[in-house]
Amino acid sequence: MINRIFWDIDESLIHTVLRKPDQNHVSFSLDDGMYYTIIRPCSKALIDFSRELVGADRVHILTTATRDYAREVNRLAGWGFKNEDIFSREDQANHTRRFSLAYGGLHEECDPHIYAHKNNVIIDNLPPRQNFTKIEFIGISKTYQDNYLRINDYYGVEFADSNFEQEVKDFLIERNKA
Repeated sequence: MINRIFWDIDESLIHTVLRKPDQNHVSFSLDDGMYYTIIRPCSKALIDFSRELVGADRVHILTTATRDYAREVNRLAGWGFKNEDIFSREDQANHTRRFSLAYGGLHEECDPHIYAHKNNVIIDNLPPRQNFTKIEFIGISKTYQDNYLRINDYYGVEFADSNFEQEVKDFLIERNKA
């Protein structure tokens, strides 16, 4: 059974650009500039489905974006995550230890978050090999082959023949049976 569900946002549930797009979007300003964000049409439905499946307090955002950016996207998208359910770049950095290597260079290790559990799942557009910090953060380093759903990148266009929403639901249902 699934313990917790972690959603990536950039290129998974949203697509953000720095120039105003020709399609429906939300916009916001942070210290470093203006952002134009296209929200994946089924994102709210998938988050709601996740909450129904495992409970609202067990569904989270896990992103390498900044805390302020993730919170603002959550607010504008209407997803309803509490701030404490959004794990950002800063949270992952607070769990990362850095070691100097004997012959130069640096090695990093991420300590698991208090919510880390082998039965957590993550839905992300990046391949696992590029997301090891997230994998360690949520405690699935030994189970990521089964508990990691790599989805196609979202760039603001959902193709008519896409089965994205159903594929995610099927993954979650299947993992919740295991």
